[in-house]
Amino acid sequence: MAEDHIPHQVNSFELFGYDLLLDSDLKVWLIEVNSSPSMGQEHLLDEQVKQPLIAETIDLVDPLEFDRRRLAEVLHRRVEKKAGAGAAGGRQQLDIDCHAVLKGREPR
Repeated sequence: MAEDHIPHQVNSFELFGYDLLLDSDLKVWLIEVNSSPSMGQEHLLDEQVKQPLIAETIDLVDPLEFDRRRLAEVLHRRVEKKAGAGAAGGRQQLDIDCHAVLKGREPR
């Protein structure tokens, strides 16, 4: 049962947690599917399972490298401009900002 609805966004992904049971005949039973599984690592088993999961997920998603300093500058400028003039800049400025933040790479 999906209780939480998260709208689709092209720049995000979902990770589901599957709870499985292995019986004495080695048959696998699906217990439940979690739409927001815990990534907490309070116990050794959590670390052994979730650290590789997180690393492999990041490898699979392959996020673009970006300039954090430049992103902070762009966001600050856009917030200040929006607060002062009622607009945060047009499409051309957005393209310039994306080019600078993503170090010349195209956004996906």
